[in-house]
Amino acid sequence: MWMGLAIRSVGVATVGGLIMGANGEWVGFQRKIGSNSVLGAELWALRDGLKLALDLSLLDIEVEMDAMQATYH
Repeated sequence: MWMGLAIRSVGVATVGGLIMGANGEWVGFQRKIGSNSVLGAELWALRDGLKLALDLSLLDIEVEMDAMQATYH
């Protein structure tokens, strides 16, 4: 699963990601999350990506992200 985020100068964040299915097909997601911190945006992307993976019955999931602060909240 790949996740990304963008925060514009006006403080409006958008998150999104891509998931590759078992047969090599790609499924994407995107959401505007409004004003948020970088950590908050990363957590929204993680949540949406995991929800999509479960909706697609993809249970063997590998997530890589650089958000050590998330483990402390």
